[in-house]
Amino acid sequence: MTQYLAFLRGINVGGKSLIKMAALKEALEGDGFIAVKTYIQSGNVFVNTSQTSAVKVAQAITVSIAKHFDLDVKVVAFTKQQWQEVVSDAPKWWDGDKSTGWKHDLFILLPPYDMKEVMQTLGESKPDVENIGSGAGVIYASLLVAKWSRTRASKLPGTPLYKQMTIRNYNTSTKLLALFD
Repeated sequence: MTQYLAFLRGINVGGKSLIKMAALKEALEGDGFIAVKTYIQSGNVFVNTSQTSAVKVAQAITVSIAKHFDLDVKVVAFTKQQWQEVVSDAPKWWDGDKSTGWKHDLFILLPPYDMKEVMQTLGESKPDVENIGSGAGVIYASLLVAKWSRTRASKLPGTPLYKQMTIRNYNTSTKLLALFD
C-alpha cells in the first residue's frame, strides 16, 4: 500500500462545489481507497491504495467525485517522498515568517503543464514585492502583502494558468507533510 496526498482544486470556495469532508471520505472508501483522511475543508485528502501511479490515483479520485457529487474536480496527488522533496527543496525565502509582512504560498500545478511555459507566463519576479521559484510540480511564492497589487500573483485569477493550479499557504503545506503516516 502507498499513501498519497491528493489536492482537490476549487472545492468549498465561495459557496461553490461544496463537498463535506465526511461525505468525501465515505465516497472514496466506497470506491476502494483505504485509510482516507482529510485535512481542513480546502481539499487535502490522504488515501492509501495499491496503485503505484500518482497520476492514476488523481484520476480515480476525480472519477469518484464526479460519480458521487456530480462535480468535475481537478486533482493532483503526491507520495510522501514527493511531498517531502517539495517541502525540503523550498527556497530559503519561502519560510513562513509573516512578521515581515510577507505571505508564503505554494501554487500546486495540475497536470499537464510545462514548467518552462509556466515560469514564462508568470514572468520575472519583482524582488521588492515578491519571490517566485519553481519546484517539482509546484511554484513557491512569497509576496509582500502591502504591495499585493504589484505582484505577478495578483494578476493570476481568471487566467488559464490559474485554472491549472491549486494554492495552499506555507502552514498548510508543511503541516500536511507531518500528517503522512
